Amino acid sequence: MKKNAFIQILWMGLLAASIISANAQTKVWATGQILSAREHLPMANAVVAFFNNKNKVVDYAITDANGYYTVAIPKNDLHLMRLSGGGFLHQVFSSVGRFVGDITHNVAVPLKAAVNAVTSATESNITDPLSRAGIAAGGSVANRLIDTMSPPSKPKIKFLRKQPGVIVAKVIHRGEADSLTLEHVYWMQQEVYRVRGHTERAITAWLDPIYLSQQGMQPIIENPRYLFFQDATLTPSIATVGTQVTISLKLKLPPSPPVALVVAARNDRTGQIMPLQPAGGDQYTGRFTVTRKYPKNDQVISVLAYPEQPSGPGRDKKVEAAILKAGLWNPKRPFIYNPLLVASRNRADLTLTVVGKLPNF
Repeated sequence: MKKNAFIQILWMGLLAASIISANAQTKVWATGQILSAREHLPMANAVVAFFNNKNKVVDYAITDANGYYTVAIPKNDLHLMRLSGGGFLHQVFSSVGRFVGDITHNVAVPLKAAVNAVTSATESNITDPLSRAGIAAGGSVANRLIDTMSPPSKPKIKFLRKQPGVIVAKVIHRGEADSLTLEHVYWMQQEVYRVRGHTERAITAWLDPIYLSQQGMQPIIENPRYLFFQDATLTPSIATVGTQVTISLKLKLPPSPPVALVVAARNDRTGQIMPLQPAGGDQYTGRFTVTRKYPKNDQVISVLAYPEQPSGPGRDKKVEAAILKAGLWNPKRPFIYNPLLVASRNRADLTLTVVGKLPNF
């Protein structure tokens, strides 16, 4: 009897490990934080649910004492573009304790530990927090998101909802207004860990903070707080052959996780790619000298950032070739953030004008 019980426990453990391993490869383990809008204080015991394009709950969580949550979202529901080689994510070696390794300890719902979101009380043997929170799994959530917008904004919301790294989230907290928003991924990486002597990999992601306010429910569409280029300048922006030009801009780094970036600028007419270096704080700078290879008149210097690869620090030609192929370095094409390929949420386009001779003043 004891032997049979031991075999059953062992089998259940192996099954749980296989489920975790399989889902680590098909899910994105995402973490985020819920904060109060006014004081930016963490909101504990908030319920957050994520909805796919069919308005079904794909996963949910209850925030901890610091307002953090972790969920498992299918890759397809984050609209992640397929790339040969699986993308170019930064890779770290970790136990993934905050993600895969700890889900059976941190989550009370047995079905959720197997990464099957509970969407009604009848599907679980315990009280379902989604039902308790009044979060329905029907089609009203996304419709409400769109209906609360002004008519000119509705097409934009529909477009944004299908962008890579974007998913609909609803958050409720006692005493605060419900929040219905488009959540955005600001960083992704691949984490390598060991399970029963085998090396496994998981894709992990960090989502923008969600702010709860006491106002009525409204979608929050804000500029990204992290990894967004600002204050980009060329000095000087009009130059002759032999002039040294400085590129300067700010890129706000996130507080978590530590990110490893390559920031690089490309001349759209010469094809030259130039790395930028951190200059303290959020500042990045780079310098180049205008040569005779630079054509006369205007040319665009486009700056973006991509994750540093585990093969070594600095630029990676394979990543840059994929970025070029995707058109993300092309100033004539709109920049659509793809977290599997780039790290910056936008592209900084600067115009350099090359002239034959500057007048004397």
